[in-house]
Formats: sequence, structure tokens, C-alpha cells
Amino acid sequence: MFGTFKQEEERPTYGVTTPLKSWNPVYANFSHYIYLFKTTSKSRSLKDTLKILFKKPGWQPDYLGGALIPQEPAADYKKYQTEVLPSRSKYVLAHFLILLVLVPVFFFIQKDMDLALRAAYAGWIVMTTLSFSFMFERSANWLWYFEIVRMLALIILAYCVALSLSVNPSIAIGVAAGIGFLSLIYFRLLIFGEKESTRS
Repeated sequence: MFGTFKQEEERPTYGVTTPLKSWNPVYANFSHYIYLFKTTSKSRSLKDTLKILFKKPGWQPDYLGGALIPQEPAADYKKYQTEVLPSRSKYVLAHFLILLVLVPVFFFIQKDMDLALRAAYAGWIVMTTLSFSFMFERSANWLWYFEIVRMLALIILAYCVALSLSVNPSIAIGVAAGIGFLSLIYFRLLIFGEKESTRS
């Protein structure tokens, strides 16, 4: 239409210059700040610290190696990927669908909750998204205890939210307890199945 179209002559490489090797959503949001903290802590002057913070991304003083120049990905480069058992994927999918329901509910009712309850609700949402990354990245004994705490927190949260909305809490507790009970049974069977397959 404007005569500005130009055919691509080189195949671009999409993505960030330092690929994130984690499924953790909290780390994904703060990894750059962690990098800045580590880099500025090595700075020898306030001037260099300010330059690191406010000059173009990747700028570093010469004594730290100079500016970071993005490198062309190697021909054999593979994106970060972890092998996840289908049983874990199903568990994460089920709780992701639950989260898809509870997050919009939070936005609709948060105006009727006090600050502490809002923080608790938001904290449970973050806790749940973290559980997804834990399920994808590692197989540790503490995951079982993490899920127990998360399910108990869901029941307590359901009770508190129901009270704040002047709703009979028995229904909310019953639904939350049902979700928690079924989830923990499935998760326990999942862990047992993984241990059995490892032994064999």
C-alpha cells in the first residue's frame, strides 16, 4: 500500500540474547534484575554502575569484559526443554484449568476483600504457577509436601473468601476440599508410579 515492503534477505533469530533456562515464572520476571545486581556489584565506580543501569542493554566497562555482543546461535543449538511424563502434564493441565477459573474470579471479587486476603489470594496464585515449574523441572521429595501445603492453603482461602463475601462457607470449603483430596490422591499415585518405573 505504501510501497515500503521489503522481502527478508536474512533469516532473523527470534528470542532474547540470553535464553532463559527455566520454567519458573517468578525467576523469568526477575532474572534480568538478578543479572543487573550481579553486574553492578562488580562495578568499581558509581559512574560505571549508572552506565550499566542506564546505557544500552549489555553495556559493561572494559574491566568486566566490555559490551556484550549477541552471538549467532550455534547450528546445533537446542531450546530449553525438559522431559515431562504424561501423568505430570495431565496434573498440571488440570490445575491450570482451575487457575483459569480462579484468576478471573479474583479480579471480580477483590474489591470486596481486605488487603490481607487479597495478598493471600494472589500469593496462592503465584504458589500454583510455581508448582507448575517445579513439576516440569525437578522430581524431589519435597514436592509432595509443597502440594499438601498448597491444597490446605486453598481450603483456608476458600473459607476466608466465603466469609468476606457473606456466603455460606460450607460449599466453598467442600469444593476446595474435594479438589485438594482428589489432587493429592492423584499426585501420590503419580509419585508412586514414577518410583516404580525408576526401579524397573
